[in-house]
Amino acid sequence: MDFRFFIGLAIIVFFGCLWVVFLIYWLRHRRLLERDGRGLDFFDLGRFEEAVVEFRSALRTDDSFPLVHYHLGSAYQMMKGKTREAGEAFARALALDPHFGRAHYGLGYLQLHGLGEAEAAIASLTRATRLEPESAEIQNTLGAAYLQKTSWAEAKAAFETALRLRPVFPAAQTNLGIACVQMGALDEARAAFLKAVELAPRDPEVHNNLGNLYGMRGQNSEALREFETSLALAPENGQTHYWAGCLYRLLGRRDEALAALERSVTLVARFALGHYNLALCLEDAGRKADAKREMDLALTLDPKLAQGMA
Repeated sequence: MDFRFFIGLAIIVFFGCLWVVFLIYWLRHRRLLERDGRGLDFFDLGRFEEAVVEFRSALRTDDSFPLVHYHLGSAYQMMKGKTREAGEAFARALALDPHFGRAHYGLGYLQLHGLGEAEAAIASLTRATRLEPESAEIQNTLGAAYLQKTSWAEAKAAFETALRLRPVFPAAQTNLGIACVQMGALDEARAAFLKAVELAPRDPEVHNNLGNLYGMRGQNSEALREFETSLALAPENGQTHYWAGCLYRLLGRRDEALAALERSVTLVARFALGHYNLALCLEDAGRKADAKREMDLALTLDPKLAQGMA
């Protein structure tokens, strides 16, 4: 009997089986990548529910890919009321790959913005920065977590690192200014906000931040200029109308103050401070009955305002 024939046949069968296994794996992997890719396309279009369907379909093909779990968590994070599902997806990604920096970042972002857990967020984001030390985005979010914890110096350091990694980063520039304000470093804050305005001149919030800083420094005309610029960009921002109204009143521009403060309480529901300052403005104008109505409403919404009247 020629055993060489059987040995050759066994080798052929063995490699044939290997090829079949490889082909099955390749086809599954291809399906997973196709569904993950479709999910990312839906994500980029802001169609997060459809993205979730695709990511979950990909994971039914193969549950062992941490990147797809991260994508699923990111999609859930963008959907209202899906905080728990997002957390579970990020946790699964980290269980599969504890060194997956983006998953630590996703979890930290969720803990900060979805759950308000600054301490937990700092721990997750710190791990993410160690794994992805060149990510300006992660450094900026870590700084935001330190801001929430009122750790101003640590926040400032994180924002400075973010800007070193990505010099053109308006959000980090703005956040750096906020940290400097909290530390009382107003000159540094002004420089940061001016740079933010230079980088993002059509972002109303950067003008609001600069306007509030000018107001703190008693530069009322400069502050008003920034609020007016902000309102030209975002006329439906009730908070900005409020700030502008208070400055108009301070500058003796009563009619403009009344219009701005009335607009603010129209745009912001249950805005106690807005009604309070509108009452003061109405009192200035001699409209006592209207002033009393607004003051009563303000004190109903926030009885603590009465302490400022004593």
